[in-house]
Amino acid sequence: MSEQIRIKDIAERVGVSSGTIDRVIHKRGHVSAALREKIERVMEEMGYEPNIAARSLANNRKTLSIAVILPDYRTDAYWEQPKEGVERAAEMVRHYGATVDFYYFPIFEPKLFLTSVNKVLDAQPGAVLVAPIFLAEAQYLMAECAKRNIPVVSINTQIEDAEELSYIGQDSYQSGVLAGRLLNFGLSDGDHAMLINLDKEVATARHLQEKERGFKDFFEGVEKKSVVIHTAILEDFEDPDKMRSWVATQMEQIPQLKGFFVTNSRAFKLVEALPESLQRKIKIVGFDLIDYTDTANSAFYRDYVTSKLDRITRHFDQVVDVKVLLTVEKQKEKEKRQRAECNIHVKGSDLFAESAHADLYAAVDELVDKLDRQVVRHKDRVQDHHHESAKRQDAATL
Repeated sequence: MSEQIRIKDIAERVGVSSGTIDRVIHKRGHVSAALREKIERVMEEMGYEPNIAARSLANNRKTLSIAVILPDYRTDAYWEQPKEGVERAAEMVRHYGATVDFYYFPIFEPKLFLTSVNKVLDAQPGAVLVAPIFLAEAQYLMAECAKRNIPVVSINTQIEDAEELSYIGQDSYQSGVLAGRLLNFGLSDGDHAMLINLDKEVATARHLQEKERGFKDFFEGVEKKSVVIHTAILEDFEDPDKMRSWVATQMEQIPQLKGFFVTNSRAFKLVEALPESLQRKIKIVGFDLIDYTDTANSAFYRDYVTSKLDRITRHFDQVVDVKVLLTVEKQKEKEKRQRAECNIHVKGSDLFAESAHADLYAAVDELVDKLDRQVVRHKDRVQDHHHESAKRQDAATL
């Protein structure tokens, strides 16, 4: 699809104001015949087409109320971005008379989802945008909206044969296939892998069921490699102790378990539950990078860097300040994308080192080795200086 040509684009090409272009388009106000002809010729050359839908909305000025039914973003960080996207779009169409009302529900409460649905139906909106994560309740909503001639758009989860205007989101089945393909790269013949739903009400969550189906279908079609697939549902994912206990049990009972597929945005909880000795050995594929995931990863990196730097501070007790910067650069050389830099301020000097590697942990290891050598040399120089000063002082005394 070609990019929409704006009035501003035409004005810049002709060298006149946007108001002049607007008068020509709407055939009002005074514009000389020569200029009008020039503007019309440029519009034709640029392929300008008026936005009929926008013009109609602007002219009618009737209020269109849109009801948005989403899980509560305050209890599940994944839904904050969809909420912000809706708010941004609402601002763009506000001057057309469109209004947006949000109806939030707890993500694991189908009864409260239904409560939100009934509130929306009572409000009689002009359109509905919904995340239909509960199958039966979502089907009820769509059937009632169809009776009332209310158009429905669904996001994130697609309901098969639903009476909706459109669906916006991933193909859950193909997402599961892709997860299987990605995990397969890190597995060997005879390895075991586990699909884990860190979720509740999985039996009514169509998108999770479709991801599982796609994941299993992929591995059934893999040739020349046999990977045993396990599935699990863990509803106590908010309890770190239970998560750690569950993970320990799985690793003990299934020694060949080498990979996990987490079907939602909670992969970081699995990482947190893994012993540090396994965090770099177990392959994990997850969904939906969210801020909390970034925060969790940052905590792991911070702990790793801190533990490594302990060896330097043990060598030398005159470290005043340490600053570490971890970055990922978009380079063609993948083996150097992960970068680690460190400035160490010690009494009387500043030490700096940097390293680059395909693996961030390896980059940190290399960085610390470099710093350790610098700190040892600096410590030797300081000791030599003190030794020479003492000798000079002794000579002066004599």
